[in-house]
Amino acid sequence: MPHLHEHEGAKILIPRMTEIISVLECEARSALHPVNSKANSWKSVSNYVALAGTLGHLKVENFIRELIDFPIEEMNLSEADQKLYDEIQSNPKSKDWLQEYIDTAFNNYLEFHEDFQPTYLHPEITMIYLHEENGAIEPKQSIKGTIDLICELDPEKMSKKALKIVPIEEKSSILLDWKTGMAKLSGHHYQLEGYRWLIRASGTLAKLISKG
Repeated sequence: MPHLHEHEGAKILIPRMTEIISVLECEARSALHPVNSKANSWKSVSNYVALAGTLGHLKVENFIRELIDFPIEEMNLSEADQKLYDEIQSNPKSKDWLQEYIDTAFNNYLEFHEDFQPTYLHPEITMIYLHEENGAIEPKQSIKGTIDLICELDPEKMSKKALKIVPIEEKSSILLDWKTGMAKLSGHHYQLEGYRWLIRASGTLAKLISKG
């Protein structure tokens, strides 16, 4: 869903980065859809997987928040997602699947944490760029995005495995977006490139630097 943004008393709909990326890779995503992949189990349905991904993200984010003494984020689901969550919890099989999905995502994160030894700087940063022409905001050329994490990597602390993945030679700050699914899509790279542009265009980078 587009983001409903309030600007100078007016509410405008602006696209999210993830929506734009989804359109760009719609052909690849359609191949994964149950209709085309011939999958018919409930756990292949996109809304179940999307909810599982949201909860996996939340567990990782709160683990990081505790490490850097940030306040914990509560599970704040939409009415539709809460209904779906309650439905999953009412069935032992789906409940076990959801827990296994979240645990797998979190264990993958712990592997990253161990191999990369990151210094956590900023979790969950929301950025908004409003494109203006002739004194008016152009909603379709504006955009919202959220970076899952900004952290610093030090090659002296990273494992050999990590250095093969990110071959840096000096301390570097990087943007991360957690992916809990198994699919590897070109859009994942486009998304990070989009965030790299957005963090500057929205003025967010300047604000982070000024805060130290």
